[in-house]
Amino acid sequence: MDCLKFSDWLENRDLYDVSEADVAVKHAESCKECQAKLRFDEHLDKFIYNALRKEDMPRSLPGNIDLSLDRMSDNRSKMSYRWFGAFSAAVAVMAVFVITMTFSPSIPSIDDMGKYVIADNNHHGDAVLVVDKLENLGTLGKIEVSSEEIMGQLPQGYSFVGARICPLGECDAIHMVFRHDNKRISLYLINTEDVDFSLSPERRYSLAEGSQTIHFWKKGKYIYAMVG
Repeated sequence: MDCLKFSDWLENRDLYDVSEADVAVKHAESCKECQAKLRFDEHLDKFIYNALRKEDMPRSLPGNIDLSLDRMSDNRSKMSYRWFGAFSAAVAVMAVFVITMTFSPSIPSIDDMGKYVIADNNHHGDAVLVVDKLENLGTLGKIEVSSEEIMGQLPQGYSFVGARICPLGECDAIHMVFRHDNKRISLYLINTEDVDFSLSPERRYSLAEGSQTIHFWKKGKYIYAMVG
C-alpha cells in the first residue's frame, strides 16, 4: 500500500475489512507522514466519542414517567377504563424498553470482551500508540488509577512501550503495550461501569480465543484484560 492508497483507506475505511486495515497499519509503521495521519485520526475518534458518549439516566426519570401516566389517568373520562389500562401498560413497557436499550452497558459478557480484546490486539500495530510514558495516561482521558498501581498488577520485568484509546464494542478503553523477555504484551483497562457482568476482585480469570489466552481480573473501578 502506498501513501495515496493509505489516505484513501483512512477517509473511506471499512471497519469490517480487517485484512485491509492490517495492510494500512503496517504501511503506517514505515511511513512517518501516514503514521501522523493515523494518530490524528485516533485522537479525532476519541474527541467525537467523548462528545457523543451516553449520559447516565437521570434518577428522576422513572418518577417523571409514573407522574405523567398518573396525569393521563386523571383525564381519561372519554376513554373506556379497559382501553386506557391497556394503553398505559403499553406506554410503560415502551418506556422501560427505550430506557433499557439506551442505557444498557456496552459489553454484555466476558466472552464478548474476549473477542473485542483479541480483535484489537491482533489488528493494531504499535504505530497507533500515542502516549509513550505510562505516567501520561491522563492525556487520554479521566483515569482514576496511578501508573504505580498499574505496574503493581504486573510481574517484574515489564517495560512500558505506549498506549492509546481503543474501542471495545461501544466501550472506550485504554490499550497499553508492554515488553517482557522480547515479547509484546497488551494490557487493556476497562471501566467496570461499561460491562454487564461482574468479576470477583479476589480471583483471576482466563479465556481461550483460538491459540491465544486472555487473563482478566478486577481491581478498584477497572477490569484488566491481558493478552500476549
